[in-house]
Amino acid sequence: MSNLQRYIRKRTKTDRAFAKDFDLGYAQFKVGVILKQAREEA
Repeated sequence: MSNLQRYIRKRTKTDRAFAKDFDLGYAQFKVGVILKQAREEA
């Protein structure tokens, strides 16, 4: 596990606002990646 992954895991356990924003941001990022892949395949 990388230092970044350890930091995110620790911070999400102690900071609810960070956890909420991180999860939302990650979900939005995943949608963007899926859209990019769909455009490239089209």
